Amino acid sequence: MSWLEDLERKIQEGISGIIKPVAGAPKEKTLIELCKDVLEDVRGRILAQERGIRTFPYNRLDLLVFVKDDEQKAAYESVFEGDAGFANRIVEMLAEEGCRPRELNSSIRVTVDPQQAVLSQPYVLRCTRDGAAKAAKPSGERRKVRLTILKGKSLDTPEVTSDADRINLGRLREVMSTSGGVVRVNDLAFAEDETNVAREHAFLRWNADAGAYQLYDAISGSRGTRLFRSGESYSLPKGASKGTTLRHGDEIHLGTARIKFEVIDDFESW
Repeated sequence: MSWLEDLERKIQEGISGIIKPVAGAPKEKTLIELCKDVLEDVRGRILAQERGIRTFPYNRLDLLVFVKDDEQKAAYESVFEGDAGFANRIVEMLAEEGCRPRELNSSIRVTVDPQQAVLSQPYVLRCTRDGAAKAAKPSGERRKVRLTILKGKSLDTPEVTSDADRINLGRLREVMSTSGGVVRVNDLAFAEDETNVAREHAFLRWNADAGAYQLYDAISGSRGTRLFRSGESYSLPKGASKGTTLRHGDEIHLGTARIKFEVIDDFESW
């Protein structure tokens, strides 16, 4: 069964209800149409050389998909950002066309924008080489990131964006010492009754040499800090002894709470 056939089957089983036509409203692309359009867009960037050689001269692909609301966003994320692997389908298509890129780093994000969602092309696709991307933004320059609570009760806001040197994750906004002084302020804070998250659970720190944020366990106790990526789960060493480099789309697990990590600078600069 092809990837698109499998996607069509999933749509028939329930995802087809994502798009609800409204009388007089602009016609939206179906999920199948959107996937086909993106694949054709990528296919159109293949270069033909002598002796029938075909190449895809890029090693970086960024895709930003626009949807009309949060319900559609959640469903589309399961296709574009989930383990089903739309990025893998792009690589498979390139291989079918005779192109086998040694390495293709892909970043795919779905965002709510009702006006962009009904355009004939409700997405933005950018294909670059790493060298060109670094020229636009040096690897050592700090990126802006978004952290969104997927599971667990937030104290006030479920989402923060930041490019701070250090970003604290934990329960309550301010952590007090026994003497009553503030010892730490959490940038993304969980509610007081969210006891699966420790007050000083974890933090992110910018690593200029790596050009990325790294995740550290702080004082999580028995709850632990884990990283979930591409279907695999990684346990972090306790006590901030060693950081783990984060990638766009990673999930951070604080006990049973979950946070999504996204790099947003590259998309917002388009």
